[in-house]
Amino acid sequence: MEGSVEARRYDIDWLRIGATLLLFPFHAARPFDHGYWHVKSAMRSEVFDVFVWFVHQFHMPLFFVLAGWSLERSLRTRTAAEVRRERYARLLVPFVAGVLLVSPPQAYVEAITQRGFGGSFVAYLPRFFGSLSEFSWHHLWFLIYLFTFTMLYLPALTRLARSPLARLEVRPWHLYAAIVPFAVVQVALRWRWPGFQNLYDDWANFAWYSLFFVAGFVFARVPALDAVVRRERGRCALVFTLATIAALPLLAVLGERVGVPGPGYVAFQILGATAGVTGVAALLGYGTRLASVGGSAFTYLREAALPLYILHQGVIVVLGYWIVRSDLPLAATYLVLLAAAVVLTFAVHHLVVRPLTPLRLAFGMRTRAAADRHDPSPEPVRS
Repeated sequence: MEGSVEARRYDIDWLRIGATLLLFPFHAARPFDHGYWHVKSAMRSEVFDVFVWFVHQFHMPLFFVLAGWSLERSLRTRTAAEVRRERYARLLVPFVAGVLLVSPPQAYVEAITQRGFGGSFVAYLPRFFGSLSEFSWHHLWFLIYLFTFTMLYLPALTRLARSPLARLEVRPWHLYAAIVPFAVVQVALRWRWPGFQNLYDDWANFAWYSLFFVAGFVFARVPALDAVVRRERGRCALVFTLATIAALPLLAVLGERVGVPGPGYVAFQILGATAGVTGVAALLGYGTRLASVGGSAFTYLREAALPLYILHQGVIVVLGYWIVRSDLPLAATYLVLLAAAVVLTFAVHHLVVRPLTPLRLAFGMRTRAAADRHDPSPEPVRS
């Protein structure tokens, strides 16, 4: 265990906040794309197809990289046993609370709008909890995957934290060479496991996000890699842009057949892996500009990030049940759904979850007193 502790990196927190807030426009777009989702509008647009796909390239990979980074920092001040206890409280408990409170309304809306269920919500609950065909943890898959990764990889990462990895020299080409294992995972596995996050039979996502999680840990551990990412952020942004543009024609041609092996499939997966790695690297690099930006809004949003993550999709789905059937034009309907979801989600967090200690703990927050003791006014690191 490393004894020294660096000052807090505000940029890492800001990236986590930004990724959480991006969930609102991302999931508010899902009723209007051509893919399957829990509530759908009769109005669809390819613009939303492209937007959803574009965000998907870097969004969840960024979450896992930031989680790996946070784990490395936790191991600087905590033992492995203490980290496990914290992850139970900060991941497993919120996952269970979310499955109990947030998932059933989403599943009910899907059942009545897309599977012909005609009963009440109360009548639906036994079906949700009593049948694997009805049960779903929806967007909360991220929490259970992250908890699993932490428990599974913690022994090896604890040993890695004691190694001389921090003295590793890194060159820019190492960053781009790292694309190779990500591309191998996508090409080798994605055709068989296209993306249903059920944990036990989802090996493409399991391997894909495991790589990003471990990469985040290494990024936090190796200062030279951090420095390379900062220097290469512009080039990474360019490569990300070119990769996504090059992949768009393949996305249009392959459509629902993106998982079918063939030359187009291989090219599409390689481009996707390239976009994922360089997109996250560019965000990490440019994010350092926020390394010393704090303030009251930052403090509030940093604490609110996990509850907002848990609440947001349920709010979007339930509101979407009514809003997507309006007579407004598509763009206006999307903006109304987005605005209403943001307002209601923040209101539930601020007025219901945040003031009540039992709900704070259920949603992965510390008690108010513990939060003040843990981080009353951290000094940011200067970039």
